[in-house]
Amino acid sequence: MPAFGVNLPTAYVIIVALTLIVWTLLALAIRLFIRFGISEPWGHDDSACVLATVFGSLYSSLTLLEIRYGLGEHSSGLNPDIIGWSQFLLWFTNMLYATSHELAILSVCYFILRLCGPTNKVWTPRCIAIVTYLWLLAAVFAFAFQCRLPTPWNLTRPRLCINLVSGAEGTRCFRG
Repeated sequence: MPAFGVNLPTAYVIIVALTLIVWTLLALAIRLFIRFGISEPWGHDDSACVLATVFGSLYSSLTLLEIRYGLGEHSSGLNPDIIGWSQFLLWFTNMLYATSHELAILSVCYFILRLCGPTNKVWTPRCIAIVTYLWLLAAVFAFAFQCRLPTPWNLTRPRLCINLVSGAEGTRCFRG
């Protein structure tokens, strides 16, 4: 997309992010119409779905902002100040993504519980919901404190950061 001044990888990110924002908001609008216009009262599944949509849309919107700070570009050609903002936005959007993903899972669990009615025999969605809450807490803390304070998003100091992605280093949990 040279006409817009962006390279091809960046153009793909823009197209996918905008498409996801539009489709997600349309799906939420349909759900709200069904909930308020046709179906039962508001439930926990609806609240989790709305929150997942808000966090997911915010994630996609901030991904579009990350393009301004070098997303899709090689880091060797970027200003160090821009790299700092890029790392901060990546750190923040990782937490948004994890939150959105886990809230979507919770929405499905609560929807299954709504469909099954008030019975105590439906333990699988309840267990999945509890594990999802714990997973969300662990994921957000892992991203929030992946590097030492005061700048936990600064990945240029690898010996001070948790290795969140295993690679050629084997099964080591920490770099250093």
